[in-house]
Amino acid sequence: MFEIIKNLIFQFYLVLVVPLLYRTFWKDAFFHPSKKYKKYVFSFFNSITVMLCIMFSIPVLEGHYFDLRVIPLVFTILYTDFIPSFIVMIILLLTRFFVGGDGFIVAIFITLFTFSLTYLLKNRFMVSPLIKKLQIATGLVLMYSLLKVFITNFLLQERVEQVISIFFILTYIVIVAVSIYIIIFSIESIVEKEKQTLNKIKNEKKQVVSQLAASVAHEVFSPLTTIKGFVQHSYKSLKQSNPKEAFYLEMALKETDRAETIIKDYLTLANPIIDLEETINIKHEIDHIKDEINNYASENQIVIEYSVAKNLLIKGNHEKFRLTVKKILHNAIEASPAFSVVECHAYQVKNEVIIHINDRGIGMTPDEIELLGLPFYTLKEKGTGLSLMICYKIIDLMSGEITITSQKDEGTKVTITFPAQ
Repeated sequence: MFEIIKNLIFQFYLVLVVPLLYRTFWKDAFFHPSKKYKKYVFSFFNSITVMLCIMFSIPVLEGHYFDLRVIPLVFTILYTDFIPSFIVMIILLLTRFFVGGDGFIVAIFITLFTFSLTYLLKNRFMVSPLIKKLQIATGLVLMYSLLKVFITNFLLQERVEQVISIFFILTYIVIVAVSIYIIIFSIESIVEKEKQTLNKIKNEKKQVVSQLAASVAHEVFSPLTTIKGFVQHSYKSLKQSNPKEAFYLEMALKETDRAETIIKDYLTLANPIIDLEETINIKHEIDHIKDEINNYASENQIVIEYSVAKNLLIKGNHEKFRLTVKKILHNAIEASPAFSVVECHAYQVKNEVIIHINDRGIGMTPDEIELLGLPFYTLKEKGTGLSLMICYKIIDLMSGEITITSQKDEGTKVTITFPAQ
């Protein structure tokens, strides 16, 4: 029995290598999904871990083995895509096939069942808080362990009743559960630390842009206002007498207005002071900007569908909230093809007010989503990247969160969450 326990502990340390591999080969791919090759490198190392677990497995009967192979399998499924996970499963089954024995059929059944169930729970796992993630992962490996014990110890009871002791079963289950718990906790700690580092870098960049805005915008705004005044005066004078010259001045006025909007964005970014003591009624505020948004949507041949619950209250600033919603709706309209629909929904879940703005436009890649909100990053031909950056800052100052999900050529979903009052 001592040798069996020693073998299990050895495998325990073996599977703990996985977080180190994650740190080295996978963490960058988590934040930069275009680096897909790292997923396969990670899959390769997890396959080696699976093979070593099977090689050092514990034979409870000829052809029936106990080991920790399920740990790297479940971990790969939860943190990578289908193909890398499928590769690890195939390597697991091939290795088990070469080991041989009657238990191979049982191994196929349990492995396929665990793979399918884990993959079905993957999306729920990814959006869950840490405690829930630990529960899901631990539950999956415990299910595998108990299923394996049940099949081996009960369906083959006459042959193995004297081989598998209660002490061994309990030790095996505890080591499996503790292993996955430590691994998931370690990985989530790594991910959280990386997110904090990225947020710190983003905030430093935004701070630089804010300082630049404060020093430049005021200097440019005054002469621009003077220029705009003279152009407007000349346009009115020439509108009747010289329509051709007036047309050129009208173009100049439009570009002046655009430059003025950009400078106002800089000023908003440089001085985003928000009175958080105001109570905002979401439905009232969206109704207030609805006519302006609908007119802009009609110009682009887009239909806006609204579904806003009553009595949704948050703390913040009326003007800044309207500005944020307008900018996000404008982006959705501009990204959408003609004759499509943009949806705006708002509702409350427990202590949170949630706003969804969905479009069926061109969509974005994961790499493009990752860069949203950074200074001067834009996907528009004439964009500056400031509008969304301002939205991020206002939402953050109002204690809210913004999440953007998108698929190329399928559309984008913007989710804004505020604490409810």
